[in-house]
Amino acid sequence: MRQAVGAITARRRSPADRISPAAYLPTSRPHEARAAYGTAPDARRFATVLTAVAPSATGASAGFTYLVKLLGDVSGFSPSRVDTLLGAFGVACPAGVAITGALIDRFPHAVLATAVATRAAGMLGLYAAGTHPVAAVLFLVLVGGALGPVFMATQNEMLHCAPGRTDTALAANSAAYNIGIAAGAALGGLLLPLAGVRPRSSPAGS
Repeated sequence: MRQAVGAITARRRSPADRISPAAYLPTSRPHEARAAYGTAPDARRFATVLTAVAPSATGASAGFTYLVKLLGDVSGFSPSRVDTLLGAFGVACPAGVAITGALIDRFPHAVLATAVATRAAGMLGLYAAGTHPVAAVLFLVLVGGALGPVFMATQNEMLHCAPGRTDTALAANSAAYNIGIAAGAALGGLLLPLAGVRPRSSPAGS
């Protein structure tokens, strides 16, 4: 039985399938690639970006644990409406990435600062104006739109300011971001049952 299956498989393989996978591997050494090192190495800038990305990710991830409860308990949306709003939140993310992609090469430093500030403004807006459904939707979309660009902008910064190899710098940035996500989720999970979300001060329609 095994021999028959093997014979059928061998007959169905095309000549291209028989080529060794090694033929598809790059022939240049990793350190010889154009993107192996930063275009403008700057250890201070590198440290600044890493220092900013971890707390930014922590704050955002902690805030995300509140979104569903805030939209339901504070903004007054029904569970079905909350599902729709989370879908809009997800759609806003690639839209923000597309806009950032068009600007990031021309304004790399400004894009990073703007993305972080936009996300912070959106989350503060949800807290301050969450009782108003229309405002809550606008700030929710703002947060979603800034979600992807923050990481995208920091990765782009690594390609510029990496003091050594860019692959090491990119890995460090990813590690800092993921540590922030994990820390924020843990922090939000601990605080939400204890402190709850912002108390609803006025009735809001859905």
